[in-house]
Amino acid sequence: MKRTVFACLLNWFPALVLSATTAGAAANPWVGAWELTIPGGGAGWLGVEERGGQLHANLLWGGGSVLPLEAARVDNGKLVLTRIETVDRKDAAGKTVKTKITEAITATASGDDLKLTTVKPRANGAGEDKADFSGKRQPPLPPAPDLSKVKFDEPIVLFNGTDLSGWRLTDSGADSGWRAKDGLLVNDTTQEQGKPRKHFGNLRTEREFEDFNLKLEARVGKGRNSGIYLRGIYEVQVEDSYGKPLDSHNMGAIYHTHQRR
Repeated sequence: MKRTVFACLLNWFPALVLSATTAGAAANPWVGAWELTIPGGGAGWLGVEERGGQLHANLLWGGGSVLPLEAARVDNGKLVLTRIETVDRKDAAGKTVKTKITEAITATASGDDLKLTTVKPRANGAGEDKADFSGKRQPPLPPAPDLSKVKFDEPIVLFNGTDLSGWRLTDSGADSGWRAKDGLLVNDTTQEQGKPRKHFGNLRTEREFEDFNLKLEARVGKGRNSGIYLRGIYEVQVEDSYGKPLDSHNMGAIYHTHQRR
């Protein structure tokens, strides 16, 4: 199965996916780990497990940490997931208040394939958004290889140091701050005062790869935070954390490993 190497630079973009166990999938077809292609084409991940006769689910939605969902249940052969978010809304007096909104995600399964629909109230309270997306059961990890016997092909240079050939935004509708400068891949996310706020996008390789060994160098400004995404969902943290203790949130770590409860 081909997977994509993604490179991302964000103001903050914590994320990691750790696969859930597929044990018990024979008894309950929903249990296991599911790779998602969320609305807009981004990567996501869903882990479902059964404890004490009840379903529990964790979700990664395009970025951020893997977070537990409010509820997971089966209704008429469909998996129904509930996610609650806190958003800013204006009250009658025009004051910004924190408001909880409930998103419902419904899934149907056909073998190892999922078809999902999300229905979510808009942050401004005017109506709701509905979107369809898909998922596929994550295959179990193969046995760890004997690294002394692994042989790699000739190196592939992903960045030529001159331009962005071989790269594109993950979201074609986003603003791009990426450019080649002095042999470096640079991202400038500066906002222009007095102009509409720009929503800068992440960069990904146009090519897709299977097993790989990725080598790179990163340089970040003081206090800056970024990341390199692998497979679209696993983030290697890139942050100015010199002098700080080893931690899953600091430079070079797989960001915020999700532990099963």
